[in-house]
Amino acid sequence: MGPQRRTPSRHRGRDGFLLAEALVTMAIGAFLLVAMVSLLHLAVRADARTQDLASRVEAQTRALEAIGRDLRPALRVRWSGPDAPFVFAGGPDTMWFAGRDETSGEVRLVTLHAEPGRVLRTSAALPSIATSPDDLAGGSRSEIETGGDLVRFSYFQALPDGEDVLLDTWTSPLAMPSAVRIAILDIRTGEPRASLRIPLMIDAEPGCAAPSRAACSYREAGDADVVAPTDLPPEAVDAADPLGWARYAR
Repeated sequence: MGPQRRTPSRHRGRDGFLLAEALVTMAIGAFLLVAMVSLLHLAVRADARTQDLASRVEAQTRALEAIGRDLRPALRVRWSGPDAPFVFAGGPDTMWFAGRDETSGEVRLVTLHAEPGRVLRTSAALPSIATSPDDLAGGSRSEIETGGDLVRFSYFQALPDGEDVLLDTWTSPLAMPSAVRIAILDIRTGEPRASLRIPLMIDAEPGCAAPSRAACSYREAGDADVVAPTDLPPEAVDAADPLGWARYAR
């Protein structure tokens, strides 16, 4: 039997990948890698936005709570002098009012001034002889963060029919608003993000309901409340106030 001739295999040279196959495989792998990186990037950005939103909401909540703590116990007191207005004034971005320090019991003038991303709070001692904020000196200063947004103030005025009207600026020096609205606006679009209506807990002094027990700064029809100094408890009159109980009558 003679030697057999081997025919060349049709698959000789196919032990590896063709260049085209390798390129296609690399392209598919690159596409999948880019897709995975893009998804990861989107997930990271979404997480960052969620954290940023949570931080902003938390800062807004703290800001509303801090302003509310100052406003709710606002005092119904007047500047010194005849026919003096109440210690209260307000515009869209600035408001001042009288409050009592929780630690010392001292009456202080609190000023809130809204700026982008924060509210500047100033507190200065309010002497009984002061006739305007110009008579006050110094004071402590702090900041209330608002999560990068803008705070705006507006004021509820009670009407005779029992309804309220909302004002951007308080223009009644011989009266005080029934409530104050604190709104937090998006600093870019101006859209409201959060708001809080804060009723003032000072419709009148105790003496307006019981003149024989305390002083009252409200007067009905042109006559001051008929209250003798001897009828008032000692705590109703500030011993350092030269006007004494009389300054509380309009």
